Amino acid sequence: MGTIRIAAFHGGGIRGILNLPSVIELENAVGPLSEHFHFIAGTSTGALQATGLSQVNGSPLLSAEQILDIYMNRGGDVFDNSLKTAFKLAFNKILDQTADFSKTHSGKILNLGLHKRIKSAVEESVDLVIPHQKTKVDNLKRNAAKKTIGKALDYAFTHSEAIFSPALRDEFEKATDGETLSSSALEIVTDRVMRVGGLFRPKYNPDPLEQLVTEVTGEHKLSDVDSNLILTTYDIEKRKACQFKSWRARNADYAVFDPGLTPEDYDAYLKDILMGSTAAPTYFPPHLITNMAGETSPHIDGGMWANNPSAIALASARSIFGDHHNFLVVSFGTGETKHPYSHEETRHWGKLKWGAHAVEIFRDGQMQAVDRQMKYENNAAYLQFQTNMDQRDGDPRVDDVLDAASPANRQALLIRGERMKEEHQHKLDTMKYYMNQAPLQNFDELLAESKEKNENYRPEKDDVIDYMRELAAKQTEKAEVKKTDQPEITP
Repeated sequence: MGTIRIAAFHGGGIRGILNLPSVIELENAVGPLSEHFHFIAGTSTGALQATGLSQVNGSPLLSAEQILDIYMNRGGDVFDNSLKTAFKLAFNKILDQTADFSKTHSGKILNLGLHKRIKSAVEESVDLVIPHQKTKVDNLKRNAAKKTIGKALDYAFTHSEAIFSPALRDEFEKATDGETLSSSALEIVTDRVMRVGGLFRPKYNPDPLEQLVTEVTGEHKLSDVDSNLILTTYDIEKRKACQFKSWRARNADYAVFDPGLTPEDYDAYLKDILMGSTAAPTYFPPHLITNMAGETSPHIDGGMWANNPSAIALASARSIFGDHHNFLVVSFGTGETKHPYSHEETRHWGKLKWGAHAVEIFRDGQMQAVDRQMKYENNAAYLQFQTNMDQRDGDPRVDDVLDAASPANRQALLIRGERMKEEHQHKLDTMKYYMNQAPLQNFDELLAESKEKNENYRPEKDDVIDYMRELAAKQTEKAEVKKTDQPEITP
């Protein structure tokens, strides 16, 4: 009998910072965690952590230290809906479009300095709206700057007769999705206003997150992951809780497929799966995931049903190994929120108010249910790294909202993460000793042992279903026989 090891990373937005001091100490003591766990599971922000720590082409995508650097240095970009960022994203998009157009038509454009002239005008406008000094722009200056920006963005068109032929101007409009540059800027401003509070549109533009995720995963697909990785999402079109499992995508010998499906149906680009897993309702829009079979569907945050993925990871491991081994599940949490909602406060809430808090409440309830379940699982040891978000004496105040990503709060979360590590130091020391003394057992050997011991081992899902149907039929048959054996009662 061996031990199957599972690492599970919770969802929680910027609060993912909390578990990283513990993960870093463990990794520094034993080496890459992918070499010490048979399965790695993650949801939402935990999906990013789990993916980063998994092996691709023989080595982890990221170290735990690098993941912490991302949270500390880029977390503010992901959770940023300021007007400054909105303009920055708009300008970058427009400049990229004009640059691509200039490259494609460079031989036809009469004035080859066009792109530089537009860029210079736009940059001048940006300086007016957003000064390099960290001073607050008052409303009068901002309104004046908007007019200047409109003129700058229309620069190419006010001089189009001298620069473009009519045909080239039409092509330019097509290259910019049929919009004038000024209308694009106006749309960006409108979009920013509509995002306030997440009431009418998702609170954040997903572009910074997508850029970050793409930098981490590149063009790797789930099938490129060597580790047994589990990532969660929820398909809102099919109304289905989804688990993206790397061993299915790469067609491992122990993979089981639903009837009629192939490895391509379970495979997709990692960047798309991560965008789906982190698409928390009201914070980010649903993300379209296209699998390698060409099917596309919209997905939202896996935290809606599996914010703590420990239970589903254990179930996946049991489906492969049965119950002939022990299981060690190490769960890396992102803090337990304790903010109370009184009856007086909530008794008049409607859809709007409940919608603003529903994601948080769903997550907390699911995590509490899984924690209780995992403590009573047979032949499974459950080690959880978790902390409550109560104020600690001497520590800076921590805002526990999942998008509270100001520099001060990120630092406060890191300090709380160090406290969390101290609270679990004995547990951490035990794990370091255990993993250094007991190398990870060979996956294939453990699987062979399970098959040998389990006389009823059934690798195909259909066989199990057929068996259950036969059992149900026999029970029905016995019930009918028992009923006919009873003497008839005549009035």
